[in-house]
Amino acid sequence: MAKGSHAIIGSRPKGREFDLVSLGSRSRLAQELKKPGIWGNAPYEPLNDKNWPALIEALLQALETYGLIEAETVDKELSGYQLIGEVLVWKRGSGTPERDPLAPAIANNPYFTALYQAVADSLKHQHHDWFQFLAHEHTAQVDPEDREDRERAFRSGELRVMFCSPTMELGVDISSLNTVYLRNVPPTPANYAQRSGRAGRSGQPALVVTYCAAQSPHDQYFFREPRRMVHGQVTPPMLDLANEELVSSHLFATWLSETGTRLPAAINELIDVTEEGMPISESYADSLANEKALAGAQQRGKRLMQLLGDALAPAQGVWLNSQEPLEVAASGWADKRLQQAMARLNDCFTRWRDLYRSTLKQIEEANRLMTSPASSKRERDIAKRRWEEGSIQFSLLQDNSKRQSDFETYRYLAGQGFLPGYNFPRLPLAAFIPGTRTSRRENHNRVLSRPRFLAISEFGPLSLIYHEGQQYRVKRVILGAVDQQQVTEAKLPEQQAKMCGHCGYGHFNEQLDLDLCVACQTPLSEGKMVHNLFRIENVATRPVTRITCDEEERMRQGYDLRTTLQYPEENGVLKAVRSNMQQGDDPLAEMEYAQQAHIWRINLGWKRRKNKEIDGFMIDPLNGTWLKDDEQGGNEDNEADEPVNQRQRISPFVTDRRNVLVLRPKLAMSPTTAATLQYAIKRGIELNFQLEESELMAEPLPNMQERNALLFYEAAEGGAGVLTRLATEPSAWRQVAETALELMHWQRPDDNVAWHELPQDQWQDTNTSCEAGCYRCILSYFNQPDHENIDRRDREALQWLAQLTEMTLETGSGGNRPADQAAQLKRASGSSLEQAWLDALQRYSLRQPDAAQPYLKEFNVRPDFAYRDSRALIFVDGPHHDHEDRRMIDQQQTRDLEDAGFLVLRFPKETNSWPALFASHPDVFGTMTEPAKRETSDS
Repeated sequence: MAKGSHAIIGSRPKGREFDLVSLGSRSRLAQELKKPGIWGNAPYEPLNDKNWPALIEALLQALETYGLIEAETVDKELSGYQLIGEVLVWKRGSGTPERDPLAPAIANNPYFTALYQAVADSLKHQHHDWFQFLAHEHTAQVDPEDREDRERAFRSGELRVMFCSPTMELGVDISSLNTVYLRNVPPTPANYAQRSGRAGRSGQPALVVTYCAAQSPHDQYFFREPRRMVHGQVTPPMLDLANEELVSSHLFATWLSETGTRLPAAINELIDVTEEGMPISESYADSLANEKALAGAQQRGKRLMQLLGDALAPAQGVWLNSQEPLEVAASGWADKRLQQAMARLNDCFTRWRDLYRSTLKQIEEANRLMTSPASSKRERDIAKRRWEEGSIQFSLLQDNSKRQSDFETYRYLAGQGFLPGYNFPRLPLAAFIPGTRTSRRENHNRVLSRPRFLAISEFGPLSLIYHEGQQYRVKRVILGAVDQQQVTEAKLPEQQAKMCGHCGYGHFNEQLDLDLCVACQTPLSEGKMVHNLFRIENVATRPVTRITCDEEERMRQGYDLRTTLQYPEENGVLKAVRSNMQQGDDPLAEMEYAQQAHIWRINLGWKRRKNKEIDGFMIDPLNGTWLKDDEQGGNEDNEADEPVNQRQRISPFVTDRRNVLVLRPKLAMSPTTAATLQYAIKRGIELNFQLEESELMAEPLPNMQERNALLFYEAAEGGAGVLTRLATEPSAWRQVAETALELMHWQRPDDNVAWHELPQDQWQDTNTSCEAGCYRCILSYFNQPDHENIDRRDREALQWLAQLTEMTLETGSGGNRPADQAAQLKRASGSSLEQAWLDALQRYSLRQPDAAQPYLKEFNVRPDFAYRDSRALIFVDGPHHDHEDRRMIDQQQTRDLEDAGFLVLRFPKETNSWPALFASHPDVFGTMTEPAKRETSDS
C-alpha cells in the first residue's frame, strides 16, 4: 500500500506532488465546494480566493476537534493534516465504482474487472490453489545449481512456469514444452527462431505468443510487419574484427593453451596471498613462463593474423603501424603482444588483490572494534554489521566451490578482457549483494556485474538495486586499504577534465592548459571544468525496507550524466577519419569516425540537486561510505551509520574504449530538430543493421542543453562494425535516411522522384493520428526525457533527412578534413599527371587516398598513392613507363606486391581510360558520380 499523504493549506512546493495534497483555493476540493448545488438549501455565499482560507481552516479545526484528522509537522517549515486510519469505515461495494469528485476521472476497465472477479470466484470455490502456483526465474544471475534444479522441475512438470532471460535461448531442450510467451519482440529473426524453437521440440503442436509493447518502437514496427520477424532473413552476425581488445584476447587464449597450464577454479589458489604484493604462485608462474610455449603461441598468432587478413586494414594507424605493409605490421604487433602475455595476466588480478586487501582490512578493523572494551554498544553493532558484510565479500572472493561465480578464474579473466568472453561484460562494475538473514544457503550472497556504462547509473551513489524480490541500496565504494597512519591526511586521488563547450571533446592532463579545443579548434574558455573525478570499480550494498516519496522521485529523474570522448593519437595526430557529407553542392554535415576512442561517462550528481554548479557526491575517503549531502538532496537512509571520519566531494566516472561516430549537421539545430534527428537516425540504423535498442547509443554533444553534434557509439562488446560501414559507405546512410522517413509515417507519391525534390506538403502522411511522435515511430521508453522535444513534423529535420537520401561522402584521412587532405596530397604529388589524377577523384566524387609517395622498405618501392583499408597501391605512370626496360621492372614490382597481398592499380598517361578503372574498383574508390549527372541534379 502507498504511504499516506499530508494535506496542506496553500500550494504544494515544487517536486512534492507524490506526498502532499493541496487544499488551496484552486484545488479540486475548492472547485467542488464552489458549486452552489453542493450546499443544497443552506445559506450560501460564493467562495473566492479571499474567503476560502477562513472556510478551509474552520473545516479542518472541526475535523480535528472530532478526532477525524490530526495535525502533523511534515518537515521543518511545513505543517499538514493526515486522516486517522481508525476512523475509516469499510463497506462492501456494489461492484460498480462510485465517482469520487475529488479524484480525476478513471475509466472502468472491464477486462481487469472480470479478471479480478474470476480470481475471487476461483478462490471462493477452491477451484485452484493459487497460493501453490509456483513460478521461478531463469537468468544468468541465478546460481547454476539453482538453474539446473529449476530446469529439472520444469521438465517434470512440478514447475509449470519459468520466466527466462536469453539463457534459455540456446542449448536447453525440453521436449514436452508446448507454449512459449515472448514478453517483447526479439532483436532479430535469428533470436526469434531460437526462442520460439524451444516449443514443440518433439514434433507436437506448439503455441508461440509474442507481446508487442506499446512503448517500444521496435515492437510496434514488427507488430505492423510481422513477416519481417517470423519469416525474416537471418543475417550473419556482425563483428568488428579490427578491434584491438578482441584480437588480443584470442592471442592470449592461444598463449594460455600453448602453456598447457590448467588454472585453478579459485583465484586465491592461483595468487599467493601470503607473499608481499600477492604474486602469482611460483608453481603456476614457472609453468606459464615457458619460452617454448611463447614461441609456439607466436607461430599460431602469425597464422591467426594472416587469417584475419584485410579485415585488419582499418586498424592501421590506430593500433597497427601505418608505415609497414599490413601483414608485416600485424605479425610484429602479435609478437610484441604475446611477449607481454605473462605481465598482462598478472595485471588482470590487480582488481582482485585490491578487493582482497580492502575486505581483509574491513574484517580486521571491525573485529578490533567488536572486541575492544572501549567501544560503545552502538559502535559494536555497527562493527558487527561491517564484519558480516566483509565476511560475505571475503567468502565470495575465495569461492572455490563448483558453482559458477564472477570470481571463478576463467570467468574473471574473461571479464577483465584477457580471454574471449562474449557472454560476460568486459571490465564490469561489481556490486556485492549480502544474503538475507533467513537464508540457509551461502549462495544467496551474490556479486552482480554490469557493463560499466550502465553501472555508472545503476550502481550510482545511494541508488536502489532490485534483486530476487529484495531492495538494496548502494552504500559504499570499495576502496583500496588505507594505512592507519594516513587517516589524518587521507584523500582519494582525483583527476581533472575540461570539456569543450562547443563539441564536448575531453581534455585531460597536459591538455588542460590548451586554449583551443583539440577536435574543433574553438576556444576552451567557455568549456565545462570538472575538478574532482574519481574512477569507480566496485560497490557494496545494504538491504532497505522503506523508500520515501522524495527518494522515489529523485530516483525517477535519475542522475546528471555527462559523456565526453578522446580520439586515439599517433605522433600527435588524431586518428580519426573526417568526412564531409553533402547533397550536390549543399553541405549536410561533418562526420568524424574513430576506432577505439576513449569515452568517459561522468556522474555529476542528481538531476534534482539544489545547486547545479556543485558537481559530485560527498564520500568518506577512508571507508568509501556515501555521506549525507545537503547539496545533492540528502540521504534519508542514515540510520545507525558509522561515524564520519572525513568528507570529500567526488564525481564518479567510468571509462572504456569504443568505436565512435560524431555527426555535426550543417544547420542551426533547435532542441526539437536535434532530438528528432538523433532518434530518427538511431532507429534507422537499428532497423537496417538489425541491432537491439541497447546495442547502439546516441547522445547529443556537448550536453542536453546545447546540442551541437550527435555522438553514436556501439555498446556491444567488441562492436558490430556498423559505424565502420557508415563511415565509408554513402549507400548505408542513404538507406538509413530512407528508413527513418518511412518510419516517421512519410511516403513519396512517386518513388521515381527524390525526396528532396518534392515539397514537403506533397509528402503523404501514412498515419495522420500521430502528431509529433508515437511509439510506432521514434518515441520509446528509453527516450522519455526527450518526448517533449521530438517532432516527426519538424521541417528542418525532415529536409535534412530528405537530402541525406541522395548524399555523397568526401572523406579525409589521417585526422585531416577532406579539403586539408586534398591539399596535403597535392603538395606531396611528384608530377602534374599525379595532380591531374587527384583532380579526377574530386571531379567524380571519389575517395581520396590515405597517403602520397609512401615508401615500402621491404619492396624498395614508392607508389604514388595508397589506400590503407583496401590495401590498394596506385601508380600513375608517365611516358617513361612506356619503355620496354621500365615496363619489365613495373611488371616484376606488381607481381611482388600482389604476392604480398596488395592490390596494384596502374593508371596510364591516357586520362580518358581512367574512368573505366575507377568504375571497376568501387571497393577502393567508392561509387563514381558522373559530373554531368551531378550538375543536372544540382540544377
